[in-house]
Amino acid sequence: ELAKLTPLSLLRLLDSTAKVQKPAAALKRLNRNLNQPAWVAIAQQEWSATTSWADTLNTLGTVVSIATTLPTLIPLACGL
Repeated sequence: ELAKLTPLSLLRLLDSTAKVQKPAAALKRLNRNLNQPAWVAIAQQEWSATTSWADTLNTLGTVVSIATTLPTLIPLACGL
């Protein structure tokens, strides 16, 4: 069956998953040798260790498309 999630619902699901890292921790795992998109610098300034995934929607929604950002961050947050 098909389940549809809004971006906020997906981020809330990440927040409620025990083994998923916080956004700031996932951000630190990004490869620094690659050319980073503009949202990375903004996220590094705005996200702290207490920032929830739902809180990242403001940064992601205004800087880039969530559809291109979350596929980068979710595997890092899950330790993949």
